[in-house]
Amino acid sequence: MIRLDEYLGIVIDDEYNLIVEGEVVKPRARKKGEMVAVLWKADGPDEDMYYMYREVFLKRHRSLFEEHRIRHDVTLIPSKKVNGEFNKTLGHYHTGDYPEIYEVLRGEALFLMQNRDYRRLIIVEARRGDQVLIPPNYGHVTVNVGEEPLITSNLVFWDFESDYGPFLEKRGALVYVTEQGLVRNENYGSDFEIIKRSGKRLFSSNIYEEFVKEPGKFVFLREPEKTPSSLT
Repeated sequence: MIRLDEYLGIVIDDEYNLIVEGEVVKPRARKKGEMVAVLWKADGPDEDMYYMYREVFLKRHRSLFEEHRIRHDVTLIPSKKVNGEFNKTLGHYHTGDYPEIYEVLRGEALFLMQNRDYRRLIIVEARRGDQVLIPPNYGHVTVNVGEEPLITSNLVFWDFESDYGPFLEKRGALVYVTEQGLVRNENYGSDFEIIKRSGKRLFSSNIYEEFVKEPGKFVFLREPEKTPSSLT
């Protein structure tokens, strides 16, 4: 069982159910069979790779999130490796090219963010308390590089849809994160720059509390042209 007393009092039980204010949010489990096309080396039996919890709110705040069309989710990525590759999400772009903002609640992450023409890869190393902006027009993958479950929260425009196609067609992101280091994905060209950054705190409180206090700060999530340069 994992307790996140400092973050909405969330509990994740041994069956990966998320509990907030006594309400159970069932996970959507991403299976290895769904991810074969994006793994560095895929074999072995099918298994759960990570767990997604959609629309995680305190009851008294749901109407506020709905009014502003902002969704709050939680994701849990267990610590494991698949043939030497660190566990990760499948990867997707956003229809409408909406940005997204993440916070690491537990664990250690690498966020891989690549633009639409595959000429730039931003890699952010983030730990507990770090907040990371996925800029407009960037696809992204989250990798668990730590020894404990990686738990993240995120805020995103409610009406967007995930486009997994580019990652499935290219068999993953521009690089694979492995025990050997970064391994280039040969399904892309080699002419791209890699920008490495360290995670940081973007707001004075966690992203959920910050939104509840000042939802106007997050208008950029539904109007990408208003994304502040200070968050990048």
